[in-house]
Amino acid sequence: MAKKTQTVQVKVRMTKDLQRRIQREADRHGQTINAEILGRLEMSFEYLEKIAGWSERLGAGIAQLQEAMDETMKRKLQERMDEAKKHKPSEGSTNE
Repeated sequence: MAKKTQTVQVKVRMTKDLQRRIQREADRHGQTINAEILGRLEMSFEYLEKIAGWSERLGAGIAQLQEAMDETMKRKLQERMDEAKKHKPSEGSTNE
């Protein structure tokens, strides 16, 4: 009885130029073209997961920065309004 494995065979079409490039890289890394292709495919998923994580953290950081900027702007506006009230003549007073 044949042993069942988790691997499947897939036939892929590519240009001759791409096949040569992959073969060159496989030779440079001392591995088969199949191993080179699998390694590159796995890496692409790992990079996408990393990028998604970075994007999520960056989004959270931007939200925190925006919140801090909003609070700073509110505080500065309130300070200016308070300062303007100090210099505004009170109602009923005259400058005669």
